[in-house]
Amino acid sequence: MKQILKKIFIVSIVFIELLFSKSLIAEQADLYEEKNAQLTGVNRQIAQLQKELQQSRNQKEILDKELQQIELEISKSSVDLSNAKQERTITEQEITQLQQKTSRQQQQIKQQQKYLVDQVRAAYLLGNNNTAKLLLNQQDPKQVNRLLTYYGYINLARAELVATLTDFMTELNETQAATETQSQQLNRLMVQIQGQQQELGQQQSYRQAIVEALNKQVASDDEVLQGLLNNKKELEQLIQSLSLPQGLNIDKPFAKMQKQLPWPLKGEIAVAYGQKISQSSMTYSGVFITAPAGETVQAIYPGQVVFANWMKGYGLLLILDHGDGYMSLYAHNQSLYQQEGDQIGAGSVIATVGNSGGNRKDGLYFEIRHDGRSINPSDWCT
Repeated sequence: MKQILKKIFIVSIVFIELLFSKSLIAEQADLYEEKNAQLTGVNRQIAQLQKELQQSRNQKEILDKELQQIELEISKSSVDLSNAKQERTITEQEITQLQQKTSRQQQQIKQQQKYLVDQVRAAYLLGNNNTAKLLLNQQDPKQVNRLLTYYGYINLARAELVATLTDFMTELNETQAATETQSQQLNRLMVQIQGQQQELGQQQSYRQAIVEALNKQVASDDEVLQGLLNNKKELEQLIQSLSLPQGLNIDKPFAKMQKQLPWPLKGEIAVAYGQKISQSSMTYSGVFITAPAGETVQAIYPGQVVFANWMKGYGLLLILDHGDGYMSLYAHNQSLYQQEGDQIGAGSVIATVGNSGGNRKDGLYFEIRHDGRSINPSDWCT
């Protein structure tokens, strides 16, 4: 009996364990299904975020390309507008000179007319005494010869006065015609300048819209810093890839010009060399000089242009090679006035101040490098 009860007890225990095991397996299966469903949902969210991120990147690339295109167009429009204004100034100066010439010629004509009137009056007075009669009344042949000579002089002088007066009148007509031509040219230039100013304004408005759209694409400071790092890396790669000229015709080596070079423009240094970028260990490789848009940027030393184009993060960028591994960089320009290969003298106008490359402030980003490494511009520019 005890043996039977013992067996029943053992069987009961086994049965209970089986029931408990089935219950535990069921709970674990339900938990697995729940976690699996959550994982599927998370994977779906990750896929959606990756898709949105890729779309955002694609949109940013499109906006960067549009920014590049519009800022290159703004550069061309600015240069064309500046050239038109210079031509207008020259035309106005030519008109002023022509007007002064006209005034002188009119005075000369008045003077010649007065001389001619005096000649005519003298001839008239002589005519009243009957020239032939005066000659016939002279008994002395020498006196007759003198009178004939005087009359000849008078007639010759009168003819010369008439010829001179005719020449002055012709010159005056030519001057007035040239003045009219220049005035018409000036009117055309004024219309051209107004059209170019209007076009430039539209381009700048479109650029501002692109910059605002780009700023919305940047969601965090980390993205800003990463963008700066990428831009800096691309700039260094560009510098390494540049084909530098040989045998530059420069009187004094750049290396001997410490504390003797001018700054490329007048303005306040808003960002100093080596200054840390906020919330990072990254530092600036150059200086940012604030200045009004349109101010001229000048080369600090003679050299050759080795790069003059748009670059992401730097906008319209110009790089000058000064020989012996030294170069200067000028970025965020509104327009570029020189092209690759141009030989530039110290003080030559190479660009105008702007905020290209998506920069929010007007000014110039300026670097000096030696063998590809940045050096402090304040050690070179006074």
